[in-house]
Amino acid sequence: MRHQVRIKNPFIEQEIFLRRSVVAGAIMLGLALALTVKLFQLQILRHDYYLELSQGNRVRIEPIPPARGLIRDRNGVVLADNLPAFQLEITLEELPLNDRKKPDLDGTLARLVAIKAIEPEDIEHLRRLIRSRRSFEGVPIRQRLTDEEVARFAVHRHAFPGVEIQTRLTRNYRYGLLASHALGYVGAINEQEIARIDPSDYAGLSTIGKLGVELAYETQLRGKAGFRQVLVNAQGRAVERQGAFTPKLETRAPLAGDDLTLALDIKAQMAADAL
Repeated sequence: MRHQVRIKNPFIEQEIFLRRSVVAGAIMLGLALALTVKLFQLQILRHDYYLELSQGNRVRIEPIPPARGLIRDRNGVVLADNLPAFQLEITLEELPLNDRKKPDLDGTLARLVAIKAIEPEDIEHLRRLIRSRRSFEGVPIRQRLTDEEVARFAVHRHAFPGVEIQTRLTRNYRYGLLASHALGYVGAINEQEIARIDPSDYAGLSTIGKLGVELAYETQLRGKAGFRQVLVNAQGRAVERQGAFTPKLETRAPLAGDDLTLALDIKAQMAADAL
């Protein structure tokens, strides 16, 4: 049986090698050219656009809630006004990440229960409420904190990124339950109300009219929120400047809600209540 012996042709092999080298070089040159074009587009042509985006990542927009309109009786006596109070707020996008690279809301709520900032039975309600709001928006989880509660949280503040104590205006009814059947009341915005309201109308607000005059004249009493731009660092903390970057920050003042004058006479109401 005869065996065929293949004789190498160095000229053909060299020609194949050169052809492949040219193809490989052309591909590498094309890729390098495409990379150069992309870099030119990013760094030269669209430099201003991406610079604005990068600066925008360092500037946070914080809503400024408006003061709710006053309610007066027919003689100008103030029945409902606003008082400053402390409340605890969570901003979802500022929470530390868990193992799945998502904001660790459950862990944060559990730690807040451990320091008695919230009650265990409120966790499920708060979880649904926080997830129903926009991730960059502060969601109140406790209102009207006492001085002792503020001090207790301040001790553990370093362990709760994304959780802040804010000063907000809360509704105050000067005559308590007197005339409450007419005035109604305001309360925390719940999940059902979030589904039917425009979130931009309630930026920075945590309460809404629930009953009576407070509900019927909600649009007039609510007012319009303002905003301020705040420069933040990588941890989300507000700073005055970041390196050489000192942006021109904008602020728009909120518009207070309209005051409301009722036909009700509080003195007559007091007399009727006494009888």
